[in-house]
Amino acid sequence: MSSVTPQPCGPCAVGGICGGKGKQTLVEGLWTNNPISIQILGICSALAVTNRLENSLVMGVALIFVCVGSNLFVSLLRNVTPRRVRMIAEVAIIATFVIVFDLFLKAFYYDMSKMLGPYVGLIITNCIIMGRAEAFALQNRPIVSMVDGFANGLGYAIVLGIIGFFRELTGMGVVPGVQSILIRLVAAYGAIVPVVGVFGLIVLVVVLVVALGLLAWRYRLLRAYGFFVAIALGLAAFSLWRRSAGVPLTAPVRLPDWYVPNQLMILAPGAFVVLGFLIAAFNAVKGPQPEASS
Repeated sequence: MSSVTPQPCGPCAVGGICGGKGKQTLVEGLWTNNPISIQILGICSALAVTNRLENSLVMGVALIFVCVGSNLFVSLLRNVTPRRVRMIAEVAIIATFVIVFDLFLKAFYYDMSKMLGPYVGLIITNCIIMGRAEAFALQNRPIVSMVDGFANGLGYAIVLGIIGFFRELTGMGVVPGVQSILIRLVAAYGAIVPVVGVFGLIVLVVVLVVALGLLAWRYRLLRAYGFFVAIALGLAAFSLWRRSAGVPLTAPVRLPDWYVPNQLMILAPGAFVVLGFLIAAFNAVKGPQPEASS
């Protein structure tokens, strides 16, 4: 039997999931201990698949699926798994979820499966997933372990998406993958407006922004909230500029014709360049970290 003693977890009715531990776990995975920008883990996939935005997003979804599923089952089996074979059991669980996602991709998105090649299978060796299973899921209850897997997977996916967007934009001068996302957003807009009207939609957006701001203030996440609001405002300003220039909203995002695509950004060094700026941005927003006490 495993000798690992599960950490005590408060009742879910008090202070949120597992006595408030769920919120702390979510914030750490997304922000304070982001697996790529803070812990510098999973760099191999950040180099290999982020030459295109679409590849980055699919890889991010894959890691969320695998991390949530593997954390759940590792946590469920933590009290019956012999310690001497725990890592073999964790790899077997992770491999099962990776195979399920890989087969799903081949069945429904074969072109993307070919573009990603062996990198989906290599998720099995991703240190983020094994690290969360070994360091967290093996010592915590299933629900909070799923929150941890989701938070770290989503934090990974967001960073990969940012890297993929800027690498493809600067390396090719155009990001066609954004077009399909914009088309879906326009379709959603067209479905919502007849129901609530333009004014109602504006009110909903304002209420959502204010509600998220109050939550950020309540949980002392104002810096992170401001960071994401600044990104949203930048995207909105960019969309308005495109519209004023007569560019259709659903047109691919591209740089001006005078820009000469930098092919170096498509290669692995381009990922290091974007990641370096991203880490600097995270550190600037988070501020100086307190020194560890000796």
